[in-house]
Amino acid sequence: MRENGIFIPMCLYATSFYYQKRNIEYLFDNYISNYKHCLIVIADDLRAYNQIIKNLEENIDDALNSSRKKGDEIKNLVVNSLKDKEGSDILIKKWVDFKQNSEFIKIKEIVSNEIRINNSFKDVIHEFILFNLRKFDVQEDLESKYYEHQYILEEIAMSIFATEILGYSTELWEKAPTNSPDPIKFLYENSPDIVKKITGKSQLNRILTTLEK
Repeated sequence: MRENGIFIPMCLYATSFYYQKRNIEYLFDNYISNYKHCLIVIADDLRAYNQIIKNLEENIDDALNSSRKKGDEIKNLVVNSLKDKEGSDILIKKWVDFKQNSEFIKIKEIVSNEIRINNSFKDVIHEFILFNLRKFDVQEDLESKYYEHQYILEEIAMSIFATEILGYSTELWEKAPTNSPDPIKFLYENSPDIVKKITGKSQLNRILTTLEK
């Protein structure tokens, strides 16, 4: 367990604060430098799911290939921006780097099962999916719902994995949810026993904060 650690998921939005070197340096000066340990995860595969939902790629293989190339670009930018920074133990990974991790897979499977058997949790997931599909103004078909489900399932699993299992307990989001259903918040506030069952922990440590620009 890492004490005093921060987890930073970097979503590859069409526009992102993290796409400029000076902003990565701002991130270090104002956030990373306050912690002994930092895990940055480039959310390349999540971008692929959005590319399919928005009909920007013809199939998932093409979406994953293009998104992982984009992930490589951003990872290189982050590495080069932080290479001379000292004082924090910084680990920079891509989403795909954890896809075969047995602990991550286990968490994802348990969360998926809880979605099936817990009606309240299932309802929040459903609300999240519909909210985002309508926000993107796309057709609410089975394929879009499937990839939006994959998106939130992996986002939940990665959050729990990074904060509770790996010990980077403070999670920094680039953007706060705006009127959107928040399944992770729902779990921690309404069903913490589910997270405790997933992690095997009696005390949960995740703290969510939002980037102030």
